[in-house]
Amino acid sequence: MQLTESFLLKEYQNIKKQAKKATQDNRFNKALNLYKYAGKIAWEYPIIPQFIDEDIEHDLKSITEKSCPAYKFTPDISHDRIVYYCSWLGDNGALVEQYLDYFASSEFNVLIIVPDKKETRMGPTIIQKIKSTKNVQLFIPKSKNILNKINEIRVKIQLVKPYFAFQHFWPNDVIGFSIFCDLTMTKRFFINHGDHIYWFGKNCADYFIEYRKFGIALSVYRRGININNILHIPFYPINNQSAFSGFHFDPKEKIIGIGGANLYKYYLDKNLTYFKIIADLLTKNKNFIFLLCGAGNPDKIIDMIKKADVENRFFYLGKRKDYYSLIGKCNILFESYPFRGGLTMLFAIEQKIPVIGITSDYNSSGSIQDFLGISNYKEPINFKEFYYKANLLIQSKKERNNLVEILSNNNYNKKAFTTSVDSLIKEDYHSLRYKNDDLSLHLIDEKCLQDHLHLPDANLASLFRKKLFILKKHLSITERLKIVLLIVKNNQVKNFRNMIRLLLLGVIGR
Repeated sequence: MQLTESFLLKEYQNIKKQAKKATQDNRFNKALNLYKYAGKIAWEYPIIPQFIDEDIEHDLKSITEKSCPAYKFTPDISHDRIVYYCSWLGDNGALVEQYLDYFASSEFNVLIIVPDKKETRMGPTIIQKIKSTKNVQLFIPKSKNILNKINEIRVKIQLVKPYFAFQHFWPNDVIGFSIFCDLTMTKRFFINHGDHIYWFGKNCADYFIEYRKFGIALSVYRRGININNILHIPFYPINNQSAFSGFHFDPKEKIIGIGGANLYKYYLDKNLTYFKIIADLLTKNKNFIFLLCGAGNPDKIIDMIKKADVENRFFYLGKRKDYYSLIGKCNILFESYPFRGGLTMLFAIEQKIPVIGITSDYNSSGSIQDFLGISNYKEPINFKEFYYKANLLIQSKKERNNLVEILSNNNYNKKAFTTSVDSLIKEDYHSLRYKNDDLSLHLIDEKCLQDHLHLPDANLASLFRKKLFILKKHLSITERLKIVLLIVKNNQVKNFRNMIRLLLLGVIGR
C-alpha cells in the first residue's frame, strides 16, 4: 500500500491521542515511545507545515515534570564545564565532529552524553578521539528503559553543573528533549543540523545554531522562533584522512564527474530526469566519465543509463570510505537533485574542485549561491541551463578554474567556524545574529510531500516496520504479528537473520 497524506496525518494524530491518554494514565514510558514514533512519521514525511509540534513538546515537558526530580544546582562559577549531548556519534556526518574538535582543543571540561551504546557504532573514529582527549569524557547510561535513561542522564548533569549545554538531536529524540526542557540554569544551544525537517526541540533551548539562510528562514517563518534567538554559524568539512583507494579504470585524459548522496535524494524525482541529462553529457563527451556514490538501491538509475548505452563510462561505487579523497581526484562535482547536500559540496570546494547543481527553491535545497552566501554567481535553474553549463565545465579547464575561484570565497571553513564559536562562548550573541534583510522562504509544501510519497520505500510495510521497532513493547501480540505479516508479504526482509529478528519482535516483542 502506497502512503498518502491523509493516511499519514490520521496515523500521526491517532498516535498523539494514544500518547496523551498514556500520559494521563501515568504510563510515561509508553507515552514517550508513542511520541518518538509520531516524531518519526513527521520527520520522514513533511506533513506538518510548522516543522514542529508545540502540543507534543508541551506534553513532553509535562511528562518530565511529573516523572523526573527537578534540577537543583548552580552552574560552576568557573564557567568551564560543558555538556555536549549527541543522539548518536557518526564519523564524517552531520555536525558532531566540528564541535567536538573545538571542545577538544579548548580548556573546557566537556562531558559528551550519548543515550545508548548502539548509537556509537557508526563513530569509531570519534570514540578514539574522545578516549585520547584528557578534557573530554563520554557518558552512556546503563539503563534500557527510556524513562530510566532520562533520569540517569539528569543525575549526571546535576553532578557536572554545566554552564553551557549543546544539543545535537535525532529529530524525534524524546530523551534529549526531556533532559534539557527544564535545564534553565544552563545556557542551552540547539545545533540545528536538520534544518529542513520536523524536530523536537523548540522548547528545550535558549539559542538555535543555524548554518545557512534557509534554516534561519524556516525557523523564523514556520517554527516561530524569534530571530534574536538564532545564531548563524556556518560549519566546515571534515577530512577523515582516508587514503584514496584508486579508480578501477584508466583516468588518463579523462574528465571525471562525481555525484554523491543517499540515493533517496535522487529518487525524490520519480522521473530521474537528472540522470537523463548525465547520460546526454556522456553521449556528447566521449572523454567524460561519471561516478555515483551513496547508499541505496541504484537499479533504476543504472537501467536508465544502460538504455542510453553509456554504461561503460558510468560507475556506481556505493559508499566509499575515501569519499573526501575521491572527490579531490575528480574534475567536477555534480550536486544531487532534486535534493542537494551540504558537506559534499564543501568537500569539493575545499579541494579546488568546481561544483554544479540545479536550484530547487520549492524544497530546502535552494541554490549554491544562497547556501554559500556569495553574490557573483547564479547556478542553473533548469535542466537546459544545467546541461549547457555542465558541458562547458567538461570541455574547458578555464571554466572549471574560474568557478572554483568564485565558490571558494565563502565562510564555510574551520577558521571562520572557530571564530564564531569563540564568540558564542564569550556570549557575544549579537555578532552571530543574521544581519541581512533578504530572509525569504519559497517552500511548496505539497510538492515536497509528493516527492517523499513517491520514494521507493514510501509504503505501509516500511512505515509499520519502524512502528514495530519503536513500539514493540506497547503493541499487543496480535498487532505485532499483523505488522510482521505485512512486512513479509511486501518483501521487506532482506536475509534470514533479519527474518529471525522480525519473528522474535512479533512473538515476544523484543
